[in-house]
Amino acid sequence: MDKIGLLNTIVSTLKRLHQSAENAAQEAHHVATHEENIAENKYDTMGLEASYLAHGQKKRQAECEADVIRIKALQPIIFNAETAITIGAVILLENIETETQQWLFLSPAAGGVQLQYTGKTITLITPSSPLGQALIERHQGDDFELSIQGKKVAFEVLSVL
Repeated sequence: MDKIGLLNTIVSTLKRLHQSAENAAQEAHHVATHEENIAENKYDTMGLEASYLAHGQKKRQAECEADVIRIKALQPIIFNAETAITIGAVILLENIETETQQWLFLSPAAGGVQLQYTGKTITLITPSSPLGQALIERHQGDDFELSIQGKKVAFEVLSVL
């Protein structure tokens, strides 16, 4: 798998998310400052609620921008069977019971984002997530269990790229 191409796709995806957050922040600010939303009495909280939303959207925009910066700073690492999983690893993981497979990218940011790359759906996970914590320092071929909603689920690391 071309790691540079994957990183470029991740950055492009995160830039689109950043643009969406920026658009939402601008719209929320417009609503919060629009003359129709000036409070007419102490019970009229439309403008106040819109300002809270604008603040939250602006904060999300900053988080998206930070995610882009953190991904851009990654240097591609070539993994082999002896290399332990760390940030930058692309992992093919299989649920042993259901035999379902999923592609993961262990990322420093933007956990939960999904994207398409070379016909594969890749999910970004962070080391702070339970699955990310379980994968750190594992190797290709390792099995492990993870408690998901109170149930033990067994996984196998099929590949680390």
